[in-house]
Amino acid sequence: MDIQNCRRLLCVAAPGSRVLDVIQGLTGKRPALNDEGTTAGLLHEWRVETAYYKATVPVWVDEIANVDEWKAEFLKSEAKEVVEALSAWVYCFGQRDKEAERTMAAIAEVVKHHSVADQILLAVQVPGDGDTEKWEDICLEHGFEYIAHDSTGKNEFGEKIGAERLREALETTEWTADEAADEPDFDFDFLEGESPDEQSAQVDDIERMRDSLLAVREQAAGLPEAERKKMAARAVSQLMTK
Repeated sequence: MDIQNCRRLLCVAAPGSRVLDVIQGLTGKRPALNDEGTTAGLLHEWRVETAYYKATVPVWVDEIANVDEWKAEFLKSEAKEVVEALSAWVYCFGQRDKEAERTMAAIAEVVKHHSVADQILLAVQVPGDGDTEKWEDICLEHGFEYIAHDSTGKNEFGEKIGAERLREALETTEWTADEAADEPDFDFDFLEGESPDEQSAQVDDIERMRDSLLAVREQAAGLPEAERKKMAARAVSQLMTK
């Protein structure tokens, strides 16, 4: 079965994380940073083929510079469409990330707030710090599965671990979207890791932003994939800084 209309994968992480390493390991390609040199608002794709289905899953990337500010944006009613478009969250964090547990709690709160029950939450530590039991307990408390990304082989139960477990978990995710649902491709109002100054300057008229971005999509229709992504990211950046 070839899935034509897919839900999204959202990868989130703090600035300076190795989220792009995780995405490259999963998809085989490494997305380029945006014009500001960050991962906020990046667009990518994952082509997945299993014995049961084929799909091109859109991958969204967000940067969480401030957990409280990020959570406040995603708890807004306007963010519901973005959250509902997702099938899976991948939260990437490092060994010294002191905000890891707070971030997982924030993501879990967002998912619960928008009453989305069919999403999987994966917490990927890059690299793992060896304290698997501790992190498994922390992740489980917030509804996440813990994955030590650089681990290889299998655990004592014969189960895959590390990057292979990440791939396995995502391959068994339900990606089929409701065909009647609107396409949220360029609705990045809540996928930008904004500073307080940027937030104060955020455009209030969401409909106008959406119309502008849809126009950009039409203009870029005949361009190569890489150019389409650059054009989309540039348009989003321009709108968010007006």
